[in-house]
Amino acid sequence: MATTMQNTANITYEFAGITDTATSNIATTNLLEEYSLKATKQSQNTTWRPAENLTYLLRINNEGTKPIFAISIQDDLGGTTPLMTFIEGSAKIVYDGVITAVTPTSTSPLTINLPNTLEAGEAVLVTYIAKVKSDIDGGITEITNSVTVAGHEVSAAGTVITVTPNPSLTLPKANYASLKIEKTVDKDSAAVGDTLNYIIKLENSGNTQAQNVVVRDVLPEKFNTVAIQSEVDGTVTIFDATDYSIDTDNKLILPTSTTKTITVPPATAAGNGVATVTITGTITA
Repeated sequence: MATTMQNTANITYEFAGITDTATSNIATTNLLEEYSLKATKQSQNTTWRPAENLTYLLRINNEGTKPIFAISIQDDLGGTTPLMTFIEGSAKIVYDGVITAVTPTSTSPLTINLPNTLEAGEAVLVTYIAKVKSDIDGGITEITNSVTVAGHEVSAAGTVITVTPNPSLTLPKANYASLKIEKTVDKDSAAVGDTLNYIIKLENSGNTQAQNVVVRDVLPEKFNTVAIQSEVDGTVTIFDATDYSIDTDNKLILPTSTTKTITVPPATAAGNGVATVTITGTITA
């Protein structure tokens, strides 16, 4: 890193038997070090979700007056217990306008050796993609990963120089809802006149409540709906016939009113948020 060298001059002078003084402005010069590395880390992503790919960009500058050899980077991928995994084949370097694929020597931690010597004043861009683990702890609200950047003076075997502090980047977890749906029935077989319950289970793996959920279900031709209810965190909502619609093809839309809605709570450290919808009906001839 360059240091600042500043200097001023003073004068004295005489006129008409009087002595006076004056001080010059400050003259500033940046004194460059022989060996100096700088690195900055960015991402094309602003937030993350489980199982999402994150693209990272690391720019390395030689701010010294002499070349730096055998530069390497090491990314912890989210900590001592990595929260992400490297996407194979995604690492590239951009040097002197040329994009080149590069193969890491290790993926845990992610270690990349740069093939080029970085001359004074030059820069190189390293890009790579890491995937957030799909089973990441639901209580984690941000991912911080840092990179160690090192090079060598004089030759590849010379004195090691590093970027201080380590470049790092923190991305917050996105605010989102993500639902999956599972449908079961309470009987393996049924006869005319029997009561049948279809249970629709909604699971939210996101960290935000899912609101205004609408269920669409084409029910069997001989299924006559007699009752519908939902349950969320122990609270049961009974839907009247005016709260949903069933057309001539027995297609259910639930709800159709705004007075009774379906919500699915967010996931917590204990697990996904859950809501259930139970559709009760009888089998007709």
